[in-house]
Amino acid sequence: MKKSVLKIFSCGLLATLLFNSSVVFATEAKNENAIQMMMESEANNSPENVFNFSGEWVESSVETTTKRLYGGNNTGRYETAVAISKEKWANGSDTIVLVTGMDYPDALSATPLAAKHSAPILLTENKKLPQSVKAEIKRLSASNAIIVGGNGAVSKEVETELKAMGVATRRIDGKDRYNTAVNIAKEIGTENGIAVAYGLNYADALSIAPVAGKLSMPIILTPSNYMNEDVKKFIASTEINETVIVGGVGAISYEVASAFPNPMRIGGQNRFETNVNVLSIFGNWLNYDEVYVATGMNYPDALSGSAAAAMTGSPLILANAYEIDDNTTIYANFLRAKKVYGLGGQAILSNEVLSYIGEAAQYFDIQNIKSKPVTINKNQFAILPSAVFVLPDGKTINQALPKIVEIQWQTEDLVIDTSIAGEKIYTGVVKGHDINDDKYKVELKVIVK
Repeated sequence: MKKSVLKIFSCGLLATLLFNSSVVFATEAKNENAIQMMMESEANNSPENVFNFSGEWVESSVETTTKRLYGGNNTGRYETAVAISKEKWANGSDTIVLVTGMDYPDALSATPLAAKHSAPILLTENKKLPQSVKAEIKRLSASNAIIVGGNGAVSKEVETELKAMGVATRRIDGKDRYNTAVNIAKEIGTENGIAVAYGLNYADALSIAPVAGKLSMPIILTPSNYMNEDVKKFIASTEINETVIVGGVGAISYEVASAFPNPMRIGGQNRFETNVNVLSIFGNWLNYDEVYVATGMNYPDALSGSAAAAMTGSPLILANAYEIDDNTTIYANFLRAKKVYGLGGQAILSNEVLSYIGEAAQYFDIQNIKSKPVTINKNQFAILPSAVFVLPDGKTINQALPKIVEIQWQTEDLVIDTSIAGEKIYTGVVKGHDINDDKYKVELKVIVK
C-alpha cells in the first residue's frame, strides 16, 4: 500500500462515530432518544466543515430490500454458506475455497484468498463433505478447490471426496494458524500492505476481511503479547509498505504492533465499534449498493459472507441477535443501500435487528447536491473523496443524519495538487448517473492557501 494511501485513512468517517453503548431489541423497543442526544452532542463538538454537502432527498423508485441467506437449524452454517454461494455465484465458479466449519483459526485468513480467485468460501465437516456442499460444488461446476488448513481441520477423506467428483485440490496449511496465514499471504502478495488481527479470536479479523479481500491485502494473525517466529521471519524477508493493525491494545499490544512496518491501528472499545471504525476508515473503497449483516458473536456466517462482500466491496456489519451497538446504529443510518443481506437464521440474527438496519439504510435518490468550499493548507496531502456525507437541504446534523453518496470525479488523478495556492473547481457526478444530467452533477471548490 502506498504511503499516500495510508494518509487517506485519517480522513475517514471515524470522527463522527465516537459512541459506545447499545440499542436493545429484546422487547422491540428502540432507544432513539438516547441516540439523538448522542448525535447532537457529537455535532456540537465536531468541526463545522465535517459536513460540506447538502442536497434534495427524493423518495426513489428503488426500494431497499432485505433478504436473509441461511441454512437449517442443525447444519445451518454449512447451508448458510451454500445459500450465499447460490445468491452471489449464480453463474458458477471455477474455484472454491474450502475451510472447516468446526473452528475458526485457519479460516480467518481465507477471505483475501477467495477474493483473489473470485471464489466462494464453503464450509465442511472434518471427515466428510456435507451433502448440501457437495451439491453446491456440482452446481458451481467447480473444477478446483483450495483447501485451507491441515488434515486436522479438513481431512484427507474430504480431499478424496473432492477428487472423486473430478475436482482438483491443493492445500494451503501450516504448523499452526500463524504459519497458515503466512503461507496464504505469500500467495496473495503484500504490494498493497497487510492487515494484522489477533489470532485467538475471530471478531477483528472478520471486520477487516471484506476490505482486505477487496484491496488484496493478506490477513496476518498474531498473538497478543509476542511476535510469532514464522510471522517475524515473513516480515523480515518481505517488502511491506504499510500495516493495518485491527483491534485495541488488549488484543494486540503496543510492542507487537510496533514490530510491523508502518503500523496504523484501527480499534474500538468492543468488536462492534472496531467493525464500524474499519468500515468508516476504509469508506473510500466501499460500494454501498449492497450491505451484509452477520452476527459478531460467531464466525461461520460472517466468514462465508465476507467472500461475497469482498467481491463487490460491500460493508459487512456485525451485530448481536437482539442488540445493535450505537456505533452500528448510526453507521447504518448513513447508508443508502439497495439491498441488505442478513446472514444466518433468526436465532443468531433476529428479524428485529435485520429489519432495523434495512430501514436505517433506506435508499434515497439524492439530487442537486451543493457543497461548501473546502480550505486546504499549501503542501498538505489531500484527495478527492469517493464517498461524501450529504445532509438534507436546510437540515443540520442536530436534526438529521446524513447519507453517504458515492461520487465519480471527472479526473484521473484524485490527489489534489496543493503545491500552489489558489482556487480550483472539481466536477463529479453521483455514481450511476450521467455527467450531463445536471440533477446529479457535483461541484467542489477547493481553496489552497
